Amino acid sequence: MFAELSHIIQRRIGITEATSEVVELYHRLGACYADALDEPDKAVECFQQILETDSREKRALEALERVYYKRESWAELYGIYEKMVDIAVGDEAVADCYAHLAKIASDTLADRDRAVDLWNRVIDLRGEDPTALWELGGLFEAGELFRELTDVLERCVRIIPTPSDQIPVLKRLGVIYREKLERDRNALESWQKVLEIDPGDLEALRAITAIHRAGQAWEDLVETLHRILEIGVTMMD
Repeated sequence: MFAELSHIIQRRIGITEATSEVVELYHRLGACYADALDEPDKAVECFQQILETDSREKRALEALERVYYKRESWAELYGIYEKMVDIAVGDEAVADCYAHLAKIASDTLADRDRAVDLWNRVIDLRGEDPTALWELGGLFEAGELFRELTDVLERCVRIIPTPSDQIPVLKRLGVIYREKLERDRNALESWQKVLEIDPGDLEALRAITAIHRAGQAWEDLVETLHRILEIGVTMMD
């Protein structure tokens, strides 16, 4: 009987004078509309009424966050997270808000510059946060900002604790340095780091071979070809 309940709460709001009681009634009415009656527009009106009384009311902001997320009202949700930044307690809570804002800016509002700024704010608060760095990398790659991308990937390598997990990132660096930035020296360094972790990595050896051949570094080329042959013989055995 939630429809009847909503009418009763509305009548109580009309005759209640104490602000704190009115706020609590609007919370109950908003929850009724949002959760039981599936009337999100009316729910939003209730929670907005609370924010007119107190723009920093945490429960109302969190309730609107849920409603807007369910409705996929991204611009409105972005506005809620902007307000939640102001009431967040501690760096971690603020960083969480910035991370939500950054995801909305990049994934739904198509605002890459704003997303980059917000992910950098997350890093300012959390340090070299893996999620923030990967998201920045994706934004730079999509925008073909390869110098910025290599900077992010280099930072990612430094925070990956397991050497074998560093290899895919180092390989991306090798490709980007050579094919996008024409910086063979940096590419060579990246591929050599792969070999330091896995001396038998054929992809790295072939990439190094191509760099030596292009740079006419014949002695290094011969040495690398010998290593490829040795690995081939070992595999055949």
